[in-house]
Amino acid sequence: MTTFDQIAGDLQARRAAAGSPSYAEIALRIARIRELRGGAEAHSRPARTTVYDAFREGRRRMDTALVLDIVRALGASEAEVDEWAERCRTAHAGAAPTPVGEPAPAPEPELPPEPPAPPPAPPTVKAALLLCLGCLAINLFGRWLVDVLEIPLYLDMVGTAVTAIILGPWWGAGVGLSSNLLGVGISGYDSIPFAVVNVAGALVWGYGVRRFRMGTTVPRFFGLSAITALCCSVLAVPIILALNGETGNGADDVRVIIQDVVNPSWLAVASSNNRRGLDETADAAGRVATGAGSTLHRMSSPQAHLVLTVIGADRPGLVSAVSAPVERHGGSWQQSQMARLAGEFAGIVLVSVPEAAVEALEADLAALAGDGLRVDVRRTDAPAESSPTSVALHLLGTDRPGIVAEISRTIAAHGVGIESLATDLREAPMAGGLLFEVDAELSAPDGSGLDELRAALEQIADELMVELSLE
Repeated sequence: MTTFDQIAGDLQARRAAAGSPSYAEIALRIARIRELRGGAEAHSRPARTTVYDAFREGRRRMDTALVLDIVRALGASEAEVDEWAERCRTAHAGAAPTPVGEPAPAPEPELPPEPPAPPPAPPTVKAALLLCLGCLAINLFGRWLVDVLEIPLYLDMVGTAVTAIILGPWWGAGVGLSSNLLGVGISGYDSIPFAVVNVAGALVWGYGVRRFRMGTTVPRFFGLSAITALCCSVLAVPIILALNGETGNGADDVRVIIQDVVNPSWLAVASSNNRRGLDETADAAGRVATGAGSTLHRMSSPQAHLVLTVIGADRPGLVSAVSAPVERHGGSWQQSQMARLAGEFAGIVLVSVPEAAVEALEADLAALAGDGLRVDVRRTDAPAESSPTSVALHLLGTDRPGIVAEISRTIAAHGVGIESLATDLREAPMAGGLLFEVDAELSAPDGSGLDELRAALEQIADELMVELSLE
């Protein structure tokens, strides 16, 4: 009867007969096969570790579909694939169930619920003032545009809404008040009484988003905008009536049309004013919902750059465990390199996070030690924008002590850096024994020294009797 160990052993023999391709190469071949085959797995590429696991003995179950794709990748015909499928079915049928007396594996401890996200770090005073000036300019431009085009919209409150949401309600009130005072030069002294409307709009928007969380979704924000429009209309109608029902822009035409249907002038003014408010606030909702506020806040907040080194026993969910605190504290995952080796998972990650959230992030990452994951944090400067000359190094030869030490010493002596380094041991296809394989990416800041390095490495390759290429 065929067993899983026999299938794993035969897979190893099949791989050796095919020239001992690396597990990464087998995974790449499987991806190509699945792409040609199409269907749900057309863009599915198995991980290198998943392929390696199929060759390992001591298994209690086996992914038949993966085994069949592996033998296809190793050059088997479809008739041979059918034979492997039958062997997998036989192995599964004869697999012994878990003994009754064997204790069940202990359940994984439940992770504690994530704490609520901290409030975003406030922007600097300089950034806040620049934002206020920009929003003030938007309001004044909107006021001028309304007067010139005679359109029935409150475009002079868009900047007020953005300021109130990003900086707070009273910052928005300051921008709204300034807009109406400076608007005297555009619309005359009739602009001043409407300052109370602009201030009220800022307070409703600011407190609605920041205290009552009505900006979490577009529908909730639109509802907040409708409430703002109603509040502004309640304040604006008496002012407009005091001005004989005229505002000097396109809203007067709307009021006249409504008054033809509704007799009381105050009701016509209120209807016209509320419709204007809804139009304008919906426009503001669209602007804010598209992310203007988030982008401005990120640009204005000082960012710290941190390098995280991660190591722990391999298990599902490790990357998620590290990335969740980074996201929770408003950070950005920028660059990373991670790998599984000998049952351990290790990696290095570059993140940026608001300066005010660094300590809280460090505390949350340190708490992961309770789950067996160690994360060390180190500050670094912002990544420099440089474009060094990059070359690829590949080495293959019989395994022996000192290969990496000799190669790395020579590279360093010529002033060339190692950007990435990957090594692997694999079986020699014909002579037996082990082959040592190195793939590295090297960088020379000014491109100099590469010819000398090439000559030095070729000399070492002859001495070590290895194949070496530098491209």
